[in-house]
Amino acid sequence: MTFTLKKCAIWNLQEEAGRLKFVFIENDGVDEHMIWLIELKNLFSRQLPDVPREYIVRLVLDINHKSIMIIRRNQVVGGITYRPYLSQQFVEIAFGAIMADEQIKGCGARLMNHLKQHARNMDGVTHLLTCADNNAVDYFIKQGFKKITLEKERWQGYIKAYDGGILMECELHPKFPYSYLTTMISHQRQAINERIREVSNCEIVYPGIDFQKGDDGVPARPIKLEDIPGLKDAGWTPDQYGHSRFKTSNASADTVSNREPLTTFMRSLLKQIYDHPDAWPFKEPVDSDNAPGYYDIIKDPMGENCIININSSF
Repeated sequence: MTFTLKKCAIWNLQEEAGRLKFVFIENDGVDEHMIWLIELKNLFSRQLPDVPREYIVRLVLDINHKSIMIIRRNQVVGGITYRPYLSQQFVEIAFGAIMADEQIKGCGARLMNHLKQHARNMDGVTHLLTCADNNAVDYFIKQGFKKITLEKERWQGYIKAYDGGILMECELHPKFPYSYLTTMISHQRQAINERIREVSNCEIVYPGIDFQKGDDGVPARPIKLEDIPGLKDAGWTPDQYGHSRFKTSNASADTVSNREPLTTFMRSLLKQIYDHPDAWPFKEPVDSDNAPGYYDIIKDPMGENCIININSSF
């Protein structure tokens, strides 16, 4: 979701900068509008090769249908053709497509959000409906569509379902700012972060832990948890996760005897892991002859023997 929002935000910035625009067009005889409708028809024909061209022409130029388009440098980049059924309060999406080199960039999501906003505010509808083929189902699911649950008397006899298609719906929220979605979420995220900073210092970045390893990969000097920068400031306490169950009743925090119960427990746990029949891939180090370049990529390989050696050093 976050990745999709970031992509939508890029289109939002281009729109605000005037480098592209979203327009709603119908067959009204205006020369510029007719040129854009023909370009959209050609785009649908290229991107939807299984749909008969005559059918595309008939719907795109039909006076009962409307189209939303993305226009950049006076060229149609993408669009959706739809028909509003105002008496039934729904819109039927007929076609939708984006230029091939503009796909997977958040363009389709931004286009659909504009349609949702316009259909709700200007056409007064409550639902978007479409009959999606297998290639389009995933896209519509990402845009908030699901299998239709709208009562049949609202749509039956108005739209056509075809073989291999799935009738889907998207219910429009009465107040949701679809065309300003990225801005709204950005403001919400900023407000949450500001509230977190009032009760936490999580924005502080501490330096990493500096320790030297021996030849066997074991740290030369064990590091105490309380010495890790920022851990105490984050609210950590020595017994936060119930470590006391591994301590002897009369042991102080720094004595060797205090570590013995935990060490014994860890050795027992490691033995159970080592003896497990599914643990065989991790018992011996990776053979570089079988996996050339493995140690060039994995700088700090870790296996059961290495873990056991580390545990034995305490």
